[in-house]
Amino acid sequence: MKTITIMATLFAFTSVAMADLKSEITTYNKKMEQVFLKNDFKTFAKLTKEVCTKDFKYIEGGKSMNYDQMLAMMKGSFSGGMGKVTKAETKVVSAKEKGNTGTSKVIYTMVMTSKEGGKTHVTKMVGNVENTYRKEGGKWKTSIMDWKDTKMTVDGKPMDMSKMGGG
Repeated sequence: MKTITIMATLFAFTSVAMADLKSEITTYNKKMEQVFLKNDFKTFAKLTKEVCTKDFKYIEGGKSMNYDQMLAMMKGSFSGGMGKVTKAETKVVSAKEKGNTGTSKVIYTMVMTSKEGGKTHVTKMVGNVENTYRKEGGKWKTSIMDWKDTKMTVDGKPMDMSKMGGG
């Protein structure tokens, strides 16, 4: 099973073009929740491309990727690596703006079902992410997405994310 954080990764992407960063993040994440529920990689790629800086950095488990590397990883998740997403939601814990820069702390929750050996399994992932933003052309864009902590259960039993490449 691939790292579940990968699935949630860009549902975590946050930015857009209003004055209030927190409302922008919330609005954008609502769109991404639907993308994951519909398993729509094409829309995922389009939306994330619009909101990432050219020097975007994705960090998970101490490892860093650029946008293209992250997108390739996510394509694998959308093409069967994550099972059927039955719940995708975000909670913006904090969002701060200072001039043309901003930061946020967001909790991402996803629940997926998958079949293995004729049995249906339920996987739940909860991740804490710190995002960094930069205003470009009057629009907030994500420059860094840093997964700080991820917890996952399968059928209610905790999974060791370090054995799966996650944090």
